[in-house]
Amino acid sequence: MTAQEQQTPPEESNQTDVKVIFGLSLVHFIGDFYFSFVNPLLPVFVEKYALSLTQVGLIVGIFQAASLHATATLPNVPYHEYQHSIFDKNLRYVTTGMRCEGGFFHLPDGPGLGVEPKPELWNYVVPR
Repeated sequence: MTAQEQQTPPEESNQTDVKVIFGLSLVHFIGDFYFSFVNPLLPVFVEKYALSLTQVGLIVGIFQAASLHATATLPNVPYHEYQHSIFDKNLRYVTTGMRCEGGFFHLPDGPGLGVEPKPELWNYVVPR
């Protein structure tokens, strides 16, 4: 084998997997849509659909904990997207050890998902 043949990668490594890119883009869009669109509408949802405080609590930071736990159980998924404008903002509404530091997520610990809504959350989701 010549030096030129050793440096040239096989053809299949140069191909883009369009299905994977489409799938990742779709998942990213759904996550962005969910957090950017749904959170500001929580008070409206509470009033219109008569949601309980538990149901609303599930919608905020608890969803993030569930997502991290689910991702951690998958053997071939070593990454989870970090959205600084969403993740950190929603942490102020829950009591948890969940965080992202140095490029790594720390999973929530404790009973259940390891996340509990803070009392201040209800100021934003309970109609007055």
